[in-house]
Amino acid sequence: MPRKKQRFSRLNKSLKDAKGVVGTDGRLAKYVDFLTGKTRYKVSTTATDAIKAAGGRSGSFGVALRPFNIETPAAPDTTYFASFTKYSKSVLGALNLESECGHSTISTDKTIDDYTYNPAIIIAHIRTATESTRPTSQITGDPYTRFAGKSGTIPFGCKTAYGEKEDVRKKAVMAKAKSGQNPAYTVSYQPEEWNAPRTRMRPV
Repeated sequence: MPRKKQRFSRLNKSLKDAKGVVGTDGRLAKYVDFLTGKTRYKVSTTATDAIKAAGGRSGSFGVALRPFNIETPAAPDTTYFASFTKYSKSVLGALNLESECGHSTISTDKTIDDYTYNPAIIIAHIRTATESTRPTSQITGDPYTRFAGKSGTIPFGCKTAYGEKEDVRKKAVMAKAKSGQNPAYTVSYQPEEWNAPRTRMRPV
């Protein structure tokens, strides 16, 4: 999963420094109202309807990937299982990245569902509007610039065979995204990870 940034880190620091006494700081007071449940955050039905139309975030789509960081795989054609949501798959299609991400058809006899394997991921945000808006934040009361869009987290691995360098493939995939049909987007990346201690957490 992608690492999450702290969206309200400055407000949290201000609140800590103020020891809970917000005084005349209206922005901080609104933030406290949000934290205590006095102000309810309302989700746009337009956004949720778009997610439902794309198949929902709860549904998953499985793919087979060749990892980057296995020096000597038991069988060169063995792949590892990865999954992402149907909504993220709609973002993948918009960026025309299906072949670039190394996705292949799952073969039950050659695909490993390894609990310790976290594939490399591409995080893409695509704008669905060309003009920005200036809504008021429900949390702070401040206006901010917003472009309507959708985001997806997409796993990827070696494109054709074991032995490809992860950083080289990363640059290729991100370059392909930037030359895609919809240029109004941002793309970021998280590397492949193997987490051996997670074997102790494997469900029995």
